[in-house]
Amino acid sequence: MERIQQILVDKGYFIGTSGINKDGVDGKPGKLTLGALTNYIKDLCKENNYIFFQKNLYWFRTSDVFTDKFSDFVVVVVAGQAVEVANATTKPGKYYVYNPVTAGGITGTGCRVAGQTFSSHRFIAKGKSKWGGEKVGYFQQISNLLIYRDGNKDDKLDKKITQVAPTKFGFFLHAMGRGFSIWNWSAGCMGTPLDQWLKKIVPYFSDNDVINDTIFEA
Repeated sequence: MERIQQILVDKGYFIGTSGINKDGVDGKPGKLTLGALTNYIKDLCKENNYIFFQKNLYWFRTSDVFTDKFSDFVVVVVAGQAVEVANATTKPGKYYVYNPVTAGGITGTGCRVAGQTFSSHRFIAKGKSKWGGEKVGYFQQISNLLIYRDGNKDDKLDKKITQVAPTKFGFFLHAMGRGFSIWNWSAGCMGTPLDQWLKKIVPYFSDNDVINDTIFEA
């Protein structure tokens, strides 16, 4: 969590005086970090002419490198305030980087284009994946989404080719394993490690809640 805190500090937001450098970067996002995240998201929405939705998921892509790790972040906003921040990925795992699929006549791993999509996903409270016999909620794609198709099999996102992905392509938001690597958990879906999904995402959404997925490039 130090990474997202450092981004806030570098942008001039005050998050406290804890940590080695007494700048609030301590890996433990509390009220000050969440308050700064709320303001940062509002500022980014204004800057990009996006709508600040009172209840939503806001994703931060920290680089264009396919790290195969949960090196991005997602912030849960409820009632206009950031209430949780989780480690996340907004990029596919390396399995699909090296083994790109062909969809709509284009060969390349899918990766969401940063931006805001109205009514992009619907929360399905009991569906998709199973761990220990219990179904885990996920967000189903319900609108067309703009994606990149990267087929050159290197470790950096190629932004030359874009495609409109219909709902049948299934760019979902969901839990992805135990948090060690992305690998084949994502062919373009976005998500968090299982434990953070269950603790930081699922409790804030009810069956059939619709969100307006928003991705920033940090």
